[in-house]
Amino acid sequence: MSSADERIDVLCLANSHGIGGAQLNAGLIASELAKLGLRTSVGFLFEREIESTHGHDDVFVIAPRAPRGPIKLASFLLSARREIARRKPRFIIGFQPASNVIAAATAKLIPGCHVVATQRNPSAFQSRPGRIFDLIAGACGLYRANIAVSETVAGSFDSYPQSYRRRMTVVHNATPSLAASLDGKAASRAILGIEPHARVIGCVGRLHPQKNFIQAIRAHAQLQDDSQLYLAGTGPEEGSLREEAASLGTTERVHFLGSLSGENLTRFYRSLDIMLFTSRYEGFGRVLVEAMSEGVPVVSSDIPIAREVGGDAVIFCGDDLQEWKQRIIQVIDSPELRVRLASAGRTRAAFFSTESMVNGYLQTLKQP
Repeated sequence: MSSADERIDVLCLANSHGIGGAQLNAGLIASELAKLGLRTSVGFLFEREIESTHGHDDVFVIAPRAPRGPIKLASFLLSARREIARRKPRFIIGFQPASNVIAAATAKLIPGCHVVATQRNPSAFQSRPGRIFDLIAGACGLYRANIAVSETVAGSFDSYPQSYRRRMTVVHNATPSLAASLDGKAASRAILGIEPHARVIGCVGRLHPQKNFIQAIRAHAQLQDDSQLYLAGTGPEEGSLREEAASLGTTERVHFLGSLSGENLTRFYRSLDIMLFTSRYEGFGRVLVEAMSEGVPVVSSDIPIAREVGGDAVIFCGDDLQEWKQRIIQVIDSPELRVRLASAGRTRAAFFSTESMVNGYLQTLKQP
C-alpha cells in the first residue's frame, strides 16, 4: 500500500475475490501497468475464495460476502467508498457491471479520478440490476471509457442509446502464458493421476451452468468406449454433474480434479487428446486460448465468441449430442486434422497477447 501522500495511479476493481476471467485480468493488468512504473492496486468487492492469489502487492477485499438487505448494502457501500477513496486513484478500471457502477459512484468523491468500465459478457447475460445501473452510469457520462473485451460483447450493446455506446471501444482480452513446465504428456498424466494410456477428453472452468459441462458429460457418454473425461474446476454444479454421470452409467469414466493452477494447469492441457468447450455464452473464452496455445484440438459449442476467438483452429458443434459425438470421433480418427488444429491453434493463440491488451488499456487511459 502506498503512503498517505501518494496517489494510486490505477485501481483495478472486480466483484469477487476468487478464480475467474475477470479476476485474472484485474491482477494481470495491474501487474503489467506496475512494470511500466504506475502505482497500481487490485480491489474486490467481496470474498469468494480466500486462498486466491493475484500476483500483486496491494490486494484488498472490501467485505467478507455479498451484502443482503438494505442495511447491509448501505454499510457495504460506505466501506467500499472508504477503501477506494483512501487510495485516491487517478483511474479506476471496473471489471464487471457492479464494479463499474460502484467505481463511478465513488469516483465522484475523489478529485481527478476517472472511471474506465469494462464489459466482459454479452449484455443479455448480465444480471438485470447490474445491467440497469450500468446503463444509467454509462448513458450519464460517468465512464471516461467503456471497454468491451471482444467484438461479440461490443455488438451485444447495439440497442443501447448512443449516449452509452459512444465511449465504447474493443480491447481484446489476453491470456497470460501458461506456467512453464518441462513435463510432457506421460509425465503430466502421472503427476495429475490421469489414466496413462486412455484417450483423455477434458474441460476447464468453473462448474457453473454457464459452462454447460453437463453437455460434455452427455456427449462423452455417447462415445461408449474407454475414453476418460476429466473436469478441472470447482463450483456449485459439481453435485448435479456427478449425478448426471451416475445416471448415464459413466461415473467410473468421469473424473473431477478440482481447481488447477500454475504448472498443474499446463500439465492438464498437455494430458489431453481433445478439449471440449461447451459454454452457453462467454465474453471472451480464456481457456480456448490456453488450449490452443498448447496445441490441444478443441471441439466447441457454436457460439459467437468461440467463432471470434477460435476461427479456423476449432471444430464447432450445435446442441445435438450426435453432432458432438461425430465431431469428437472426427478429431480422434484423423491425425492430419489434429496436426492442422494444433498448428492453427498456436498461431491463433499468439494473437491474444498480453502486450497488445495492455497497450489497448494504456491508450484508453490517455484519451481526453
